[in-house]
Order: sequence, then structure tokens, then C-alpha cells
Amino acid sequence: MKISCFLMLVLFLSCFQMNSGAGLDTMKCVRGKNNCHMHRCPWFFVLISTCYSGKGSCCQKRRWFTRSHVNNV
Repeated sequence: MKISCFLMLVLFLSCFQMNSGAGLDTMKCVRGKNNCHMHRCPWFFVLISTCYSGKGSCCQKRRWFTRSHVNNV
């Protein structure tokens, strides 16, 4: 009984690995403080590169105003 529970635990943990699809492009996107999406980027994000080995989109928030426009009041 103990062996079968242990084997079920090993099977469960091997099937549900966290972040199993992460590649080098995903790590680069996350290090740049961007977001990875499996589909297209939302309208308030800009497509930067890919994630999940080319299956997703690396998105960055749009910059609505440049720094010079914000400081000039």
C-alpha cells in the first residue's frame, strides 16, 4: 500500500511540473519585467518578442507619454 501511494505521488509530481514550458525566451522576457501571454497581447500592451519557445507573446506596457511630456506642466 505504501509503495503504491509513493508511486502515485511521483506520477502526480512528474505530470504537473511548474513552468515546464519555460525556455530561454521566457526567462529573458520575465527578466525584462514584461508579461508572457499565450494569446495576443491586450490592447494596452505592445508585442516585444516571444515566450514559451515561440508559442506565446512577450508583452510590454505601452508608454502613453514620454518623460518630457509628463514633466512639462
